[in-house]
Amino acid sequence: MTNEKTNPLPYRAAAEAGLPDMSEPVITPDDVARGTELLRRYKDGKRALEARIIADEQWYRLRHWQYLRDRRREQGADVVEPTSAWLFNAIVSKHADAMDSFPEAVILPRSEQDEPDAKALSAIVPAVLEKTHFEQVWSDAWWYKLKHGCAAYGVFWDSAGSGGLGDVAVRQLDLLNLFWEPGITDIQASRNLFVCALVDNDDIAAAWPEARPGSCGVELAQYLYDDAVDTSNKSIVVDWYYKKPLPGGGTALHLAMQHLNYAACADESGLRSELERLGRQKFLTPQQLEAVDPERLRRFFASPLGQRVLKAPQVVREFKFSVLDDGANYDPALEGEEILLQGVTDCCLIELDGLVILDFKSDRLRPGAERERAEYYRGQLDAYSRALSRIFELPVSERIVYFFATDTAVSL
Repeated sequence: MTNEKTNPLPYRAAAEAGLPDMSEPVITPDDVARGTELLRRYKDGKRALEARIIADEQWYRLRHWQYLRDRRREQGADVVEPTSAWLFNAIVSKHADAMDSFPEAVILPRSEQDEPDAKALSAIVPAVLEKTHFEQVWSDAWWYKLKHGCAAYGVFWDSAGSGGLGDVAVRQLDLLNLFWEPGITDIQASRNLFVCALVDNDDIAAAWPEARPGSCGVELAQYLYDDAVDTSNKSIVVDWYYKKPLPGGGTALHLAMQHLNYAACADESGLRSELERLGRQKFLTPQQLEAVDPERLRRFFASPLGQRVLKAPQVVREFKFSVLDDGANYDPALEGEEILLQGVTDCCLIELDGLVILDFKSDRLRPGAERERAEYYRGQLDAYSRALSRIFELPVSERIVYFFATDTAVSL
């Protein structure tokens, strides 16, 4: 785990844009110590699974007799060790079947207002899958699944992708290097997730000059190799993913707003049916569903702003963007420099006279303080306006911050 400080100059611009101040470390040494202890506990919880995975790797090569020899001899039976490739051939055949069933990306609209988005995504997603070599990831995952019973792959952000602009990356994960909360049957429900990798110390020094490779007290399980594998000049690099809920169930509320079918939320019964669907289809965990206050959502959709959303000709939600912008818009010291602006808009209405950008907030605040708090986010809305106006080639007619805590919409 690393804890870096970066040149704070770009982050002054981020603060002025209403984005989190990241000039200070995101996690402290105490957090790193807590994460290391969690990783040890998670690893202890999957020792039996790791032993089975290593045994499976020998088994499919018909080298499993070392696991059976002692037991058979204890029973007084002769030990017969046949040599055959029948199991390998069976796996190859099943893998061929899996590749014949390689999925095609088809995005269907949930309602009539989603049809433009579904059409756009149907053109974009196949290109992303091809660029990330997803077919190869699918193939590798199926080899793994046929040998071990399950497989995992992850979607990551590669900051070095696309010539340094950053891009999506999809990678198959070895379960020996993946750690989740013991007893969890759905990895997505784990409060923490650790992805580990053995990395050359020279590469670590190049990427993190201030890092000092050393032992964290955790050793990764390894397969039994035919050749000698030297890991003496490698250290474990840990990616720690954890959920950080916002006050008042903000994370769950935003997730609900992200996945709800707005057209079905026109009345209370439809809203409750939609929340049940989100739980049934595992968009939200049972704990997240419990944190969502249906009454807050009902009041939003019954409000003038909510009715405006329901009647909008086109609604764009959770729109991710990356654009190059003039640094002077964020800090005079950055004049003449281009900066990469990335963000995700909660909601954008495409109306006849332009774009209406909505930003949902779950801040805890007292009634009457909404205007002052909304001004804090003005820089963020300014940045989003410039980006979306360029992307959609439409003017921004209005920017609205909606506070769920007080059921108040503030226009900026």
